[in-house]
Amino acid sequence: FRRAGIVLHAIGRNDDAEKSYQQALVIHREVGNRRGEGVVLDNLASVYGQYGRVEQAEKIHGEALAIHREVGNRRGEGVVLGHLANVYRQTGRAEQAEKTHEQALAILREVGNRRFEGVALGNMANVYLQTGRLDQAEKTHEQALAIHRKMGNRRSEGVALGHLANVYRRTGRVDQAEKTHEQALAIHREVGNRRFEGVVLSNQALVYLFTGQLDRAERAYEQALAIHREVGNRRFEGVSLCDYGVLLVSTGRSTRARVRWLQGAAILREVGDRAELEHLTAAMREACAKAGVPPFDEGEA
Repeated sequence: FRRAGIVLHAIGRNDDAEKSYQQALVIHREVGNRRGEGVVLDNLASVYGQYGRVEQAEKIHGEALAIHREVGNRRGEGVVLGHLANVYRQTGRAEQAEKTHEQALAILREVGNRRFEGVALGNMANVYLQTGRLDQAEKTHEQALAIHRKMGNRRSEGVALGHLANVYRRTGRVDQAEKTHEQALAIHREVGNRRFEGVVLSNQALVYLFTGQLDRAERAYEQALAIHREVGNRRFEGVSLCDYGVLLVSTGRSTRARVRWLQGAAILREVGDRAELEHLTAAMREACAKAGVPPFDEGEA
């Protein structure tokens, strides 16, 4: 059941993945397999995190961590710490996320788990990006990408390329960002990674918006939103709705823009991503000022 859950989770069928993981959990508990129970709890928590049920995800990751420590599963401990760190980052606790990623990396290197070391490096680089350390973010993403390519991990290679493209966009290298997003998108489609296909489309739309390709940006947002809803990626649904609202107000469609932006802001509050909402609120207010319309959050609690 766990293996079926992993496959279902990878292709974005989160409801079915959750059911498979729950069935696996029942069996591990029935036979007293604590190690297996810890592994499945971590898998299940990751599904909850993607649905935006971050409090539940954090609680269950914590239960998995306690079991791995109890049974001496150092590899599992390192993997779960990395997942917990992602929850901390997405809920605005960047300092705690960084410390926890460092703990995860130390364990993964200790046990020689190169595959998850690459994943952990990419997640650490996202903390650097979120906290404005762009040079450090780029170098760390490059380290992660090198590991994924050495290990032949195409799925994670696609993820790393998408993250690198974000760094290129943030540092003004928009041509390089666009090309790298296209490389990432091709890999995600090759391996059937619908979740990150949606993520890359959202980020690609930002490049189009930045370079004035507004029709392409709008098409990318529509495609991305359809995928985010299909796979239950609540956080990116919220981000994309807010970004789409900024695009719409900049093209004179303020009524529709307000609806989109407020929908997205409500989702980000629901999933606890305060840092991203703050960033998107600033972008929205700037776009509204340029368009000569009141900010969308005016009068909001």
